[in-house]
Amino acid sequence: MLPAILSDELQLIDDFRGMGYDLEVEAVRIAHSMDMLTTPYAFNADESTRMAKAGADIVVAHMGLTTSGSIGAKSGKTLDDCVKEVQQIQEAALKVNPEVIVLCHGGPIAKPEDAKYILERCKGVHGFYGASSMERLPVEEAITGITKSFKNITASSSGSAVFRQTSNPFATSPRFARTFSALTMVQDPFKPARRVAGQRQDVWSIVNEAAGAYNQEHGAGSVVNMGQGFFGYNPPEFVLNAAKDALDKVECNQYSPTKGRPRLKKAIADAYSPFFGKQIDPETEVTITTGANEGMLSAFMGFLEPGDEVIVFEPFFDQYISNIEMPGGKVVYVPLHPPKDGATKTTSAGDWTLDMKELESKITDKTRMMVVNTPHNPVGKVFSREELQAIGDLCVKHNIIILSDEVYDRLYYVPFTRPSTLSPEIANLTLTVGSGGKCFYCTGWRVGYLIGPEHLIKYVSAAHTRICFSSVSPLQEATAVAFEQAEQHNFWEESKKSMKAKMDKFNEVWDELGLPYSDPEGGYFVLVNFAKVKLPEDYEFPPHVASRPRDFKLSWFFIKELGIAAIPPTEFFTDANAHIVEDWLRFAVCKDDEVLEKAKERLRGLKKYIQ
Repeated sequence: MLPAILSDELQLIDDFRGMGYDLEVEAVRIAHSMDMLTTPYAFNADESTRMAKAGADIVVAHMGLTTSGSIGAKSGKTLDDCVKEVQQIQEAALKVNPEVIVLCHGGPIAKPEDAKYILERCKGVHGFYGASSMERLPVEEAITGITKSFKNITASSSGSAVFRQTSNPFATSPRFARTFSALTMVQDPFKPARRVAGQRQDVWSIVNEAAGAYNQEHGAGSVVNMGQGFFGYNPPEFVLNAAKDALDKVECNQYSPTKGRPRLKKAIADAYSPFFGKQIDPETEVTITTGANEGMLSAFMGFLEPGDEVIVFEPFFDQYISNIEMPGGKVVYVPLHPPKDGATKTTSAGDWTLDMKELESKITDKTRMMVVNTPHNPVGKVFSREELQAIGDLCVKHNIIILSDEVYDRLYYVPFTRPSTLSPEIANLTLTVGSGGKCFYCTGWRVGYLIGPEHLIKYVSAAHTRICFSSVSPLQEATAVAFEQAEQHNFWEESKKSMKAKMDKFNEVWDELGLPYSDPEGGYFVLVNFAKVKLPEDYEFPPHVASRPRDFKLSWFFIKELGIAAIPPTEFFTDANAHIVEDWLRFAVCKDDEVLEKAKERLRGLKKYIQ
C-alpha cells in the first residue's frame, strides 16, 4: 500500500499513479471477499472505521515514517502522541468489528522498548507491525537479536505488556492459520483444485479432434455428426416466434426472479399437473434452472455434504459424476445388465435390467440420493412401472432422495411412468428434472426445470441462486409460450411420431448390414454393436485413443474413414464395467432426414470390414 504520510520533510502523495485511499479501501473489500488476509494501514480513526467496514482482518495504526536509524525521519510524533492516536484507531476499528486485530506501527515506535511503551498504555492493541524496524534498522543493530525481541512481546488482557516467548497469536483463526502456514512454503500459484485436476481427455474433445481433422481434409461440415445429442433442425415456428417476441419486451431483457419467471413456472405446472394427478404449485413446487444439467448440480449442491453417497446406474450421463463430486459427494455405481444375446441379435432396450438385490446391497447409512434416468441415455430404456416401484420402495425404506432425470420425457415409444406418480411416499422424496431444450429442439437455450415438494425444491433454488443467480429471461418467456401453445399445435404427438420415424428409418441400415442394436424405447439415441467389424491390424491410432477401449478406436476409425461421428459409450461406464460396451457405439438420430440418409450411405462402407 502507498500510505499518505505527512511530516516536516516528506509528503507521500496519496493519489500517486491514481491510487487514492478510496481505491485502497475497495481493494481490501475485494480481497476480503476472496478470503485473503488483509492488513491495511490506517492513519486516523476515520480511516480505521472505513477499513474495518471493508472487512480488514488486521488494522495497522500507522504513526508516520519511522524516525530511528541513520536515514529515518528527522521529526515526528512522540510516543505519548502515539498512545492517544493508536487508542483512537483501535476504538474506531473495534466499534465496527469486535474481532478485528489492531497493531501499532511507524513513527517513533522503532524498537522493542518503544512497542512495549505503547502496548502498556493502550487497551486492546494486540501487538506491533514491523516494517523498516525489522528490515532496515536490524542491519544496524543486529537483525536476529532485535527480531527475536519483537517476537517476545505480548500484551495481557489488562493492557500491560510483558516479554515472553509466545506462539502464533493468530493460530485460533482458520484464515490466519492458512495464511501464516502458507508463508513457510513456496506453492505453485497455478495448481488446480483436485475437483478439476487429473482428468483424462474427455470423449467430446477426442471426437471433435477427429471430426476437425476430417473437415480440414474434406471441407468444412463434411463430417456427419451423429455423436452429440443436439438437434439438426430448428424449433417449430411458434416457438421461434415466441423467442423473437420476447426480445422486444423490456422486462424480458432484464434479470428474472432467481426461481424463474412466473409465467414459465405456471406453464410448467399446468403442463405437468395432469401427469402428477394433482395441481402443482408453481410458486413452491417448480424452479427454473440454466439447463437441466445445472439443475441437477443445484440439487446435489443443495443436499450433499462431503462424504455423502449417491447411487448412479451404469451407463450414466457423464455430467452426473462431476456434479456429484463437486460438492464432495461419492458416486456409488450399480450397473444395468445388457441382454445376454445383445451382441448377436437386435434386442429391446428394455431388456437391459437392474438387479434389485445388487442395488440394495450398495445402500449404506451414507447414501443420500439416487439418480434414475428414464427414458435412459444412452441405452434408450424406459424403466417399467414395476422397476420404478421397486426402486421407489427402496428409497422410502432407506429415506433416500430420488433425482429423476426425465429430460426425454416427451419421447417415449412404450408406456411411460414417472416415479413421482407411484405413491405419496415416493413423491415426497422425488425431484423430477426436465428440459425445455430437449422438449422443443433448442438445447442451446439452456432452460431446465425441477418439479418436487416444497421441502426439496427450496434448497435446489437456494443452490441455483448461488451458482448462477438466474436464467436467461427472454428464452424463459419463449419456453413458457411453447408450453402454453404446444397442445393446440399438436406438438407433443407430432414430435414423438417424428422422432420414432427417424429412429426406425435410420435403424434400417443395421438390419441391412446384419449388425445388432438395442432398439430404443424412448429418447433419440441408439446403441449399435460392432463386434463383427474387423479394424485393420496395422491401422495407426494416436496414443490417447490407442490407450482407450475398443469403442474409442471404432469411433476414431468411423470418423477418419467413413466421415461419420458417433460416441464411444465406455465413457458412460466405470473402467471396471467398460467391457460391457467396448464393441458398441452410440448414435443420435435427432437430425434432418437428409443427414440421416447421408449417414446411412456412409455406413454402408462398413461392408468390407464386417466378418
